[in-house]
Amino acid sequence: MRRYMTWYEKECKEIAGAAITSCKRHLWYLTEELVVLCIFNENLSVTTRFLVAHKLFNTPKPNEFPPGKPSFPDFNIEEIPLLLSLIGP
Repeated sequence: MRRYMTWYEKECKEIAGAAITSCKRHLWYLTEELVVLCIFNENLSVTTRFLVAHKLFNTPKPNEFPPGKPSFPDFNIEEIPLLLSLIGP
């Protein structure tokens, strides 16, 4: 889908930009707090789930969790990051 949006950007930059911005508002499931839930997704490979669990286990745990909204990841739509890279500091 991202390929089509970037292709459409050549035709109508304003509409494509609005569509991409809208999609970026739905990244709540890629926040550091929620991305770890992917280890329960049986559609992901066992290797990916293992690597995510391993990185989660080896990530230093904070003594306390500050209140507030999670921050959305910021990345280029052309270079979607691996789930593994969204875990930890």
